[in-house]
Amino acid sequence: MSGGGGGGGLPPQDNSVQVEMMRQQAAREAQARVDSQKAQDKLDFQGKLSTAVSGAKDTGTNYLNQRGLANDKYGSVIDSIIGNTKLKVPELDSNPGSYFTDDTFASGLDNYQTMQRNNNTSKVNTAFAPGFDKSLLSDNADDDILNNILGTQRAGAEQQLDFNRKRGILNDSGYNTAFGDLGRQNSAGMATLTGIGDSVLGKGRQTLNDIRGEAGTAGSSYALGMPDFDVNPYSQRATEKANTLKSGLDGNIRSALGSTNLFDVAGAIAKGGTAQGPINLTTVDTAQGVPFAQKKSQRGRGLNSSGAF
Repeated sequence: MSGGGGGGGLPPQDNSVQVEMMRQQAAREAQARVDSQKAQDKLDFQGKLSTAVSGAKDTGTNYLNQRGLANDKYGSVIDSIIGNTKLKVPELDSNPGSYFTDDTFASGLDNYQTMQRNNNTSKVNTAFAPGFDKSLLSDNADDDILNNILGTQRAGAEQQLDFNRKRGILNDSGYNTAFGDLGRQNSAGMATLTGIGDSVLGKGRQTLNDIRGEAGTAGSSYALGMPDFDVNPYSQRATEKANTLKSGLDGNIRSALGSTNLFDVAGAIAKGGTAQGPINLTTVDTAQGVPFAQKKSQRGRGLNSSGAF
């Protein structure tokens, strides 16, 4: 009896490499089909989007016509709205045209109007920067006027003191005391004038700020269809008004002062009389040649009337 072969055949062939290669090939082909479909979908989307954009131009133009807005002025705004909206359409959206509606253009034009108003406000803030009113009508615009008024009244007050000294009502001691009191009143008089000047300047500056307010209102209330806002006419008005105010400043300050006396001459003479004490009068005033009895009568009148000038 012969023995069995003992399984001496060849081992099974390993096909794992070929199988893996086939699997990878199948995967690549599947991915290629997916990529091809995506590419086709993108092409289809771009076509739809292009069609939607073309139609949007007509939609936007029609919307302008409905609102009575000129296409030659706002056509570029419509183009900008279309361009911004195009960027917001999700890729591969099945209906890009749904993003280009009247509401889209209404919202876009409202945003443009708001932007223009903000730009106008910025122009006003630049042209009428804080402190513009003081630049046009400065704090020292009234200095010469105030000094002139004070100097004129001071000169008149000193003349009255000189007159009363010549009449013998004031001796040198009394005159010097009265003159010194005028110096004290000088500061108070300037304070009074400064207050009046500041008030007149303040009213003038309010007029300038009113012009700025008009510019601000016009700029912030701009609406589509209106002429473009221009701040220059308002700036020119403010400058012209400031020049007019400066030319009339002297008259306005003097009118506000009225008949107010900045120096109390009678009070100064009274202080001089108190300081000098009794005066030894001769029978004849050497300065005027006035008899003593007549001089006494004049002295009484001088004291009663010396405050008016």
